Amino acid sequence: MTEIKSGAARALADLAQGEILATVEIAAPPERVFRALASKEIIDWWVRPGVFDTREWTGDVRKGGRWRASGVARGQPYVLEGEFLEVQPPTKLVHTWQLAGAPSAATTVTYHLQPIAGGTRLTLRHTGFVPPDGCGNVCEGWQSSFERLARTLSAAATTSDRPGSIGGAAVTPQARAVSYFEALQRKDRAAIRAMLVDDGSFIGPLQSFTDADAFMNEADVFMRLTKKVDIKKVLADGDDVCIFWDYTTIVPSIPAIPVAAWLTIEADKIKYFHLHFNPAAIVAAKERGEMAKALAGAKHE
Repeated sequence: MTEIKSGAARALADLAQGEILATVEIAAPPERVFRALASKEIIDWWVRPGVFDTREWTGDVRKGGRWRASGVARGQPYVLEGEFLEVQPPTKLVHTWQLAGAPSAATTVTYHLQPIAGGTRLTLRHTGFVPPDGCGNVCEGWQSSFERLARTLSAAATTSDRPGSIGGAAVTPQARAVSYFEALQRKDRAAIRAMLVDDGSFIGPLQSFTDADAFMNEADVFMRLTKKVDIKKVLADGDDVCIFWDYTTIVPSIPAIPVAAWLTIEADKIKYFHLHFNPAAIVAAKERGEMAKALAGAKHE
């Protein structure tokens, strides 16, 4: 057996039987946790940084209903899908799980939610892997995803009665704005998406968006090109924050680009995001094919 631990989450892969057992304790009630397991919120936590992220999720959450998730794993697109076998909110959820178009049989994911003092104990059993040792890598993904789920929901539960605080400490608009660029440096797509309102104003020198998901789809290239985010100065006035920073990419021919970002924070989310910089060097590198070459090289690192 292979065991993986990190903080509150624990995952165990039985390579002989082809099964995974994972558990985590979350400072949120079972109803809240169940909603995160069976809604579009999955894109915020079903992630293993640097390996895969989930970018879209749809589902008809009822017995016999179908679900579908898509994302990127090691630079390549993937699609997962399945059928809901049992839906018993807020204590149990069971569905099949299969890579779309794969010839192998579907596996089965079972969630059990148990109320405990201060929150919920979430237990997962993922069974039916053929060959059995194929569950090893998936086990690591469940461990990292449960870690993120626990952090996200525990923080939300802590702040439910005190907007603008995390873990009992106030989170200022300035701190939220800075955390966006810290996530950009880590290339943490899920964390960035969780900071954005669904419908806002996201403006760049080349394109503008009012839908956060559309903005994220275009911003992915910007994020993947990131080599270094160097914050130079931060100015705050109430809910408005201006950050001056240098953007260094993985493309050698593009010099460090000075950027000014204006963000407006509302209820701890970014509602207005306006980037000001000269895109000439990026456009030229794209036309010469240097961006595509750098991104292709990054996939194999």
